[in-house]
Amino acid sequence: RVLARLRQTVGDVYAGLGEFAVSEPLLRDAAAALAAELKPDHAAVASVTISLAALLREQVRLDEARALLE
Repeated sequence: RVLARLRQTVGDVYAGLGEFAVSEPLLRDAAAALAAELKPDHAAVASVTISLAALLREQVRLDEARALLE
């Protein structure tokens, strides 16, 4: 779980720098790892899902972002 949260943090930093191509795989890896380990309603799963949706929104990939949040 620690490695997944670290990937999320680094992914968020890269997203903040506008490095979306670097950020996305980190966030997707973190999301997959946390989803496999925790219940869907766990705060860590929600947090990484929101981070990934925000990244997709910044890239105007609105359908993908919306689908994650539904």
